[in-house]
Amino acid sequence: MEAKSDERPPPHVCIHPQCGACGQLFVPGERTVALLFTETTSTCLVYNAYEFSASGYAQQSKTGDHVFYKIPDRPLDLGTEESITMHTDCFQLCRQAFKSYKYRRDSQFNGGYRRDFRRLWLAATWRYPWKSMAPLKLPSYSALADPSPSVISRLCGFKKEFLPEIATLIQSYSQSSIIWRFDAALQLVEELNFATADEEEAITCALSEVLCWSRNGSPDGSLKLVQDELADPFVCLIIDSRGIKSINRLSEHSATLAAQISIHPNVLIIEPVETVKSMHVEFRLGRSRLHLPMASSINVWSAPIPMPNFLDIKNHGNAAASSTSMYLSSHFVATSLDPRHCTGISFFITGITGSKIVGIYGHGHRDLRHSETFEYMSSFHGCRLIWIYIPLAANDKINAIGVRRSAPLREPHSITLQMASGQYMIGIPPTKAPVYETLYTAAEQQHATLIHSSPCNSGASVIKADTNYKIIACGIQSDVPPLPAACSSSASLENVLSISIFTDRLTKLCKGIMIEYNNGLKRALGQCRIGMDSVHRYQKPSSISYASTYQPTCGKHKLSCKGVHVVFDFQNQLHVQDKELIWEHYEMKGQLYFWFTTHEVYLKVSQD
Repeated sequence: MEAKSDERPPPHVCIHPQCGACGQLFVPGERTVALLFTETTSTCLVYNAYEFSASGYAQQSKTGDHVFYKIPDRPLDLGTEESITMHTDCFQLCRQAFKSYKYRRDSQFNGGYRRDFRRLWLAATWRYPWKSMAPLKLPSYSALADPSPSVISRLCGFKKEFLPEIATLIQSYSQSSIIWRFDAALQLVEELNFATADEEEAITCALSEVLCWSRNGSPDGSLKLVQDELADPFVCLIIDSRGIKSINRLSEHSATLAAQISIHPNVLIIEPVETVKSMHVEFRLGRSRLHLPMASSINVWSAPIPMPNFLDIKNHGNAAASSTSMYLSSHFVATSLDPRHCTGISFFITGITGSKIVGIYGHGHRDLRHSETFEYMSSFHGCRLIWIYIPLAANDKINAIGVRRSAPLREPHSITLQMASGQYMIGIPPTKAPVYETLYTAAEQQHATLIHSSPCNSGASVIKADTNYKIIACGIQSDVPPLPAACSSSASLENVLSISIFTDRLTKLCKGIMIEYNNGLKRALGQCRIGMDSVHRYQKPSSISYASTYQPTCGKHKLSCKGVHVVFDFQNQLHVQDKELIWEHYEMKGQLYFWFTTHEVYLKVSQD
């Protein structure tokens, strides 16, 4: 590496959301460094990037010899040099590992820091499948490499090597440990250090000429080109947290079913061969990257829940791509709302008037990652984040989805769901602005698919369904909730089979209520934060009791706010009867109304 020259103009250095070495997403407060590699001079410039910030802006250096920015504050120009961002400890570990390999007898070291960091820079920048692509922000657990028994043993200071199944077992119980970041970084260093000079040579061809390829095979061994015009008509790219994982030609039938067999959170690109004829792909160091012509667009897709009609869904998404986006490509997520596969949907919104929908998460039968998603998003939005979970029972159906905006081209601020189990309102509409709703209605014998752009801090720009729709002017909201800027929910208290109360582990106050009815349908009120809150279940309760109170909020806000204790069958709850609270008691009939903000809760039972 070489020192920075004072004669160079101050470069703009992008701070990325993902570590170039271990592949995990940064969380606010983590120390980072930025590396800018100049191809013309083979010079690697290393900058102290300070702490990763929760805001949309990067912390600036006091020296003023460079400018840090975050995507999308300043979209990457195709002509600029690319930078990478790393955890400071991952960078130090990589540098030490490169140095140690230099003196190992079995090392193929034949270069220096320039070669090492050039390869590291290439591997990190090629995590983006093409230059100027918007970050995918795939979850950190997807970047956990298969644990290397030898690397893990060395990191833990053991002389003997772990058995592979022991290393996998340890990882399953400690995925948040720093050891797995170091394991992934060291595996990458080993892979790059022992790559041959031949593997560093670039091979470039038209994407339409590739029959199949998979990452980390030698370019000559894994790359197969189309030999005749009888090859299948679709090109499929699978992308993970390390970049392009595989390229294959598919038949129309296989392309339609591709989202049904893909492994989430990997994302897909599936395009007809005619669409990609002007695109090229480069192969180096067992990796690949696309070269797109100017003004070309290509969309990537996530399918967290299997769906059988991907090509039809893809056409809906392409039609919804925003022409005002600063990127020519978009990342769409398609979630099947068929209750055979989808058990519910989580919406993450900001708890302010005119809320932003900053996350949408489809739950499957084996899904256990929702609390991890909430914790990561909370690190950016803090105490403003609200988690609204909507259960989807086996006999339920989402008949219509209403996407509401304050103006036709604005980002959505709220969503309505018309379900067999009742209606939901997700979000906090503005109080002094008209509301325009795009209502998507599912056919009688079909289940809709929810399509949305991958949300960012500014909210999801596209939310729609694969159904017919109409636009409705809803006017200005006139209802005044009992809590300022509150979300609302309600449910019947009759014909109840069971009830689950979600209680905040710290305040011991109610955050949400889940009700299951005798007919199998379910309703959720408030914030049912699955996997985070304590849950107390009641079977066929005969009464509901609640007591309002005040609670301290988070450390940033010292004012007290309204909270509530909720129990069912109060006469059997001896542990709450001695509290100095004023309890209200009701039989299980009528309607329960539940208003809530990030911290506050207000309940009302109506038995008129």
